[in-house]
Amino acid sequence: MDKHKQYTPLKVHNMSVKEWEETDHSHNYYEIIFIEKGKGVHVLNDVEILYKAGSVFVLNPIDHHHFHVHEFTHFISVRFTPAFITNCAGIPQELCNDLISKMESEEIRNARIQFYNEDQKSIYSIFQTVLSCQSNQSVVYFQILSIVQLILKSLQVKRKPVQAKKKDLLSHRVNAILHPQSYYRATDAPP
Repeated sequence: MDKHKQYTPLKVHNMSVKEWEETDHSHNYYEIIFIEKGKGVHVLNDVEILYKAGSVFVLNPIDHHHFHVHEFTHFISVRFTPAFITNCAGIPQELCNDLISKMESEEIRNARIQFYNEDQKSIYSIFQTVLSCQSNQSVVYFQILSIVQLILKSLQVKRKPVQAKKKDLLSHRVNAILHPQSYYRATDAPP
């Protein structure tokens, strides 16, 4: 497996492909990939994940990946080294540590984050800002923070209904155990 090395703290890529030519590879940098349009499969750490317009992937230096493009795809990616996070001029150390922690969380790694409607427009605008301001590292840094916050918001929204259902089900089961008479009709009562 190839290992791509980046010696500059920050690179932004904007590319469209009909076919992915690279083999499975890893990096020495973090990468956030936005799929502006297209469809296919992202093989991330040996797991096949479908992608489509509005998909975002977060990769760490320990990850390896490649793509199978099924439909002409436009990728925008921001690639940055650990040094970019820790040495970005004027950024408080707490903010740097927080970003690293979020980028490395299992919550956003090894998954496709799918954006729709307003959030898809927001993420698209953020990546357009990254493209237009890539020479200003502080601006890009704060755009990366915005991307990560939008990802975390998206994951929170998806998780809430599932947690509520689990809590309701657990509450129902506990009440059925503690008060079985209230959960049976007279004809259904246990002997």
